Amino acid sequence: MDGSDWQYFVTLTFPWNVTGSTANSHFSRWLDAIEQALQTRVCYVAGMECGPLHDRMIPWHFHVLVTALVPIPADLLEDAWQHQVAAHGHVQPGGLDVPALVKSYEVHRLGPEYCLKKMNDCHGEWQFRWLEYFLPGQPGPSCPSGRSIRQRRRFLDQASRIKPLGASRPAAGLPSAAC
Repeated sequence: MDGSDWQYFVTLTFPWNVTGSTANSHFSRWLDAIEQALQTRVCYVAGMECGPLHDRMIPWHFHVLVTALVPIPADLLEDAWQHQVAAHGHVQPGGLDVPALVKSYEVHRLGPEYCLKKMNDCHGEWQFRWLEYFLPGQPGPSCPSGRSIRQRRRFLDQASRIKPLGASRPAAGLPSAAC
Protein backbone atom coordinates (compact mmCIF):
# COMPACT_ATOMS: atom_id res chain seq x y z
CA MET A 1 0.00 0.00 0.00
CA ASP A 2 3.02 2.27 -0.06
CA GLY A 3 2.43 3.15 -3.74
CA SER A 4 -0.60 5.31 -3.09
CA ASP A 5 -0.46 8.99 -2.33
CA TRP A 6 -2.46 8.85 0.87
CA GLN A 7 -3.58 12.29 1.98
CA TYR A 8 -4.75 11.65 5.54
CA PHE A 9 -4.70 9.22 8.41
CA VAL A 10 -8.07 9.60 10.16
CA THR A 11 -9.39 8.19 13.42
CA LEU A 12 -13.18 8.22 13.72
CA THR A 13 -14.81 7.57 17.08
CA PHE A 14 -18.30 7.55 18.54
CA PRO A 15 -19.30 9.29 21.76
CA TRP A 16 -21.64 6.39 22.48
CA ASN A 17 -21.30 2.61 22.35
CA VAL A 18 -22.35 1.46 18.87
CA THR A 19 -22.90 -1.93 17.30
CA GLY A 20 -20.68 -2.99 14.43
CA SER A 21 -23.49 -2.58 11.90
CA THR A 22 -24.32 0.93 13.14
CA ALA A 23 -20.64 1.89 12.95
CA ASN A 24 -20.41 0.60 9.37
CA SER A 25 -23.58 2.45 8.40
CA HIS A 26 -22.24 5.78 9.73
CA PHE A 27 -18.89 5.14 8.04
CA SER A 28 -20.55 4.47 4.66
CA ARG A 29 -22.64 7.63 4.90
CA TRP A 30 -19.52 9.60 5.85
CA LEU A 31 -17.69 8.38 2.75
CA ASP A 32 -20.71 9.04 0.54
CA ALA A 33 -20.91 12.63 1.84
CA ILE A 34 -17.22 13.20 1.10
CA GLU A 35 -17.45 11.75 -2.40
CA GLN A 36 -20.52 13.84 -3.10
CA ALA A 37 -18.81 17.02 -1.88
CA LEU A 38 -15.65 16.33 -3.89
CA GLN A 39 -17.47 14.94 -6.95
CA THR A 40 -14.88 12.17 -7.23
CA ARG A 41 -14.09 8.77 -5.78
CA VAL A 42 -12.39 8.53 -2.41
CA CYS A 43 -9.99 5.62 -2.01
CA TYR A 44 -9.63 4.26 1.49
CA VAL A 45 -8.32 1.46 3.65
CA ALA A 46 -10.04 1.24 7.01
CA GLY A 47 -9.64 -0.81 10.11
CA MET A 48 -12.71 -1.00 12.34
CA GLU A 49 -11.87 -2.16 15.83
CA CYS A 50 -13.07 -2.53 19.38
CA GLY A 51 -11.75 -4.56 22.21
CA PRO A 52 -10.64 -4.86 25.78
CA LEU A 53 -8.22 -2.40 27.32
CA HIS A 54 -7.31 -3.21 30.90
CA ASP A 55 -10.66 -3.48 32.70
CA ARG A 56 -12.95 -1.91 30.09
CA MET A 57 -14.05 -2.32 26.47
CA ILE A 58 -13.06 0.23 23.84
CA PRO A 59 -16.11 0.84 21.60
CA TRP A 60 -16.03 0.43 17.81
CA HIS A 61 -13.94 3.05 16.03
CA PHE A 62 -12.13 3.41 12.70
CA HIS A 63 -8.56 4.08 11.60
CA VAL A 64 -8.65 5.16 7.95
CA LEU A 65 -6.21 6.10 5.20
CA VAL A 66 -7.88 8.27 2.54
CA THR A 67 -6.96 9.81 -0.79
CA ALA A 68 -8.67 11.08 -3.94
CA LEU A 69 -7.79 12.56 -7.31
CA VAL A 70 -8.28 16.02 -5.80
CA PRO A 71 -7.05 17.47 -2.52
CA ILE A 72 -9.39 16.61 0.33
CA PRO A 73 -9.93 19.45 2.81
CA ALA A 74 -9.28 18.21 6.36
CA ASP A 75 -12.26 20.15 7.65
CA LEU A 76 -14.52 18.29 5.20
CA LEU A 77 -13.47 14.99 6.78
CA GLU A 78 -14.08 16.34 10.29
CA ASP A 79 -17.35 18.12 9.50
CA ALA A 80 -18.82 15.17 7.63
CA TRP A 81 -18.08 12.85 10.57
CA GLN A 82 -19.40 15.32 13.12
CA HIS A 83 -22.59 15.58 11.03
CA GLN A 84 -22.95 11.78 11.12
CA VAL A 85 -22.54 11.76 14.89
CA ALA A 86 -24.79 14.79 15.41
CA ALA A 87 -27.49 13.16 13.29
CA HIS A 88 -27.69 10.52 16.01
CA GLY A 89 -28.27 13.25 18.61
CA HIS A 90 -25.08 12.88 20.63
CA VAL A 91 -23.11 15.94 19.49
CA GLN A 92 -24.37 19.33 18.41
CA PRO A 93 -23.13 20.42 14.95
CA GLY A 94 -20.35 22.92 15.48
CA GLY A 95 -19.83 21.69 19.04
CA LEU A 96 -16.43 21.25 20.61
CA ASP A 97 -16.60 17.45 20.84
CA VAL A 98 -15.45 16.40 17.35
CA PRO A 99 -14.91 12.63 17.39
CA ALA A 100 -12.59 12.74 14.34
CA LEU A 101 -8.84 13.09 14.42
CA VAL A 102 -7.48 14.04 10.99
CA LYS A 103 -3.73 14.07 10.42
CA SER A 104 -1.75 14.51 7.23
CA TYR A 105 -0.36 11.18 6.10
CA GLU A 106 3.30 10.62 6.90
CA VAL A 107 4.95 7.60 5.28
CA HIS A 108 7.28 6.90 8.22
CA ARG A 109 4.38 6.78 10.73
CA LEU A 110 3.19 3.25 9.73
CA GLY A 111 -0.40 4.24 8.88
CA PRO A 112 -1.28 1.09 6.88
CA GLU A 113 0.05 -1.15 9.62
CA TYR A 114 -1.94 0.73 12.24
CA CYS A 115 -5.15 0.57 10.19
CA LEU A 116 -4.82 -3.18 9.75
CA LYS A 117 -3.41 -4.15 13.14
CA LYS A 118 -6.62 -6.01 14.13
CA MET A 119 -7.39 -7.58 10.77
CA ASN A 120 -6.86 -11.12 12.12
CA ASP A 121 -8.45 -10.45 15.47
CA CYS A 122 -12.03 -11.12 16.57
CA HIS A 123 -12.20 -7.48 17.71
CA GLY A 124 -11.46 -6.04 14.27
CA GLU A 125 -12.53 -5.84 10.67
CA TRP A 126 -11.00 -4.14 7.68
CA GLN A 127 -12.36 -2.79 4.44
CA PHE A 128 -11.21 -0.88 1.40
CA ARG A 129 -12.60 0.79 -1.71
CA TRP A 130 -11.12 1.79 -5.08
CA LEU A 131 -7.61 0.49 -4.31
CA GLU A 132 -7.24 -0.89 -7.82
CA TYR A 133 -7.59 2.66 -9.20
CA PHE A 134 -5.11 4.32 -6.87
CA LEU A 135 -2.42 1.67 -6.40
CA PRO A 136 -0.40 1.29 -9.58
CA GLY A 137 0.26 -2.24 -10.65
CA GLN A 138 -2.51 -3.77 -8.55
CA PRO A 139 -4.60 -6.12 -10.64
CA GLY A 140 -8.31 -5.57 -10.85
CA PRO A 141 -10.77 -8.44 -11.20
CA SER A 142 -9.55 -11.29 -13.40
CA CYS A 143 -12.89 -11.39 -15.22
CA PRO A 144 -14.30 -7.86 -14.91
CA SER A 145 -18.01 -7.25 -15.22
CA GLY A 146 -19.44 -4.63 -17.52
CA ARG A 147 -20.05 -2.49 -14.46
CA SER A 148 -16.40 -2.59 -13.31
CA ILE A 149 -15.23 -1.78 -16.85
CA ARG A 150 -17.56 1.25 -16.97
CA GLN A 151 -16.40 2.37 -13.51
CA ARG A 152 -12.76 2.17 -14.54
CA ARG A 153 -13.48 4.02 -17.80
CA ARG A 154 -15.25 6.82 -15.91
CA PHE A 155 -12.41 6.99 -13.40
CA LEU A 156 -9.76 7.23 -16.12
CA ASP A 157 -11.81 9.87 -17.94
CA GLN A 158 -12.08 11.92 -14.76
CA ALA A 159 -8.38 11.39 -13.98
CA SER A 160 -7.44 12.69 -17.43
CA ARG A 161 -9.35 15.92 -16.72
CA ILE A 162 -7.92 16.41 -13.21
CA LYS A 163 -4.25 16.93 -12.51
CA PRO A 164 -3.45 14.02 -10.16
CA LEU A 165 -1.87 14.69 -6.79
CA GLY A 166 0.99 12.28 -7.42
CA ALA A 167 2.86 10.85 -10.35
CA SER A 168 1.76 7.31 -9.51
CA ARG A 169 -1.87 7.93 -10.52
CA PRO A 170 -3.98 7.00 -12.38
CA ALA A 171 -3.63 3.25 -12.33
CA ALA A 172 -3.36 1.02 -15.38
CA GLY A 173 -5.79 1.23 -18.28
CA LEU A 174 -9.03 -0.60 -18.93
CA PRO A 175 -9.16 -4.34 -18.32
CA SER A 176 -10.03 -6.71 -21.10
CA ALA A 177 -13.70 -7.58 -21.38
CA ALA A 178 -12.94 -11.07 -22.68
CA CYS A 179 -13.00 -13.85 -20.09
